[in-house]
Amino acid sequence: MRIDINQILQAVGDTQSVNFEETLPADFDEDMHVLEPVKVSVTLANSGLGIMVSGQVQAQAELICGVCLRPFETSLSIDFEERFVPSTAALDEGLDYTYHDYEIDLAEMLRDVLILSLPIAPKCDINCSVKTNDQEITIDPRLQILARLKDGG
Repeated sequence: MRIDINQILQAVGDTQSVNFEETLPADFDEDMHVLEPVKVSVTLANSGLGIMVSGQVQAQAELICGVCLRPFETSLSIDFEERFVPSTAALDEGLDYTYHDYEIDLAEMLRDVLILSLPIAPKCDINCSVKTNDQEITIDPRLQILARLKDGG
């Protein structure tokens, strides 16, 4: 996921657009398994203060439902905009990415964008609920006082 930026570094305001597909490594993230190559569309622009990278990433992923704990597939479409500065420049409190030798590597940024877009507790369906059988549920003795509050007394 490396892009040569030598042309747009020549003048402030120069832009470059790139579209590509990339297969992510198997150990990409423990909470998400990407099922097929991600599609990335980016526009790079020389802002004078760095290279602004904006675009969209689309991925088909398998997540684990936070309610029923079953895996489910979902489509992700995430818009992003990040700034890359030369590796010799001072970073803005860790908020910027760096580029080296007239080349931007989007791998770390795309990983961050995908992981940060994940919901805290993904649900396989809006109506997902855990089905319980008719057996009596054992409550942790330390939490029985809360069960009594729930029952109103």
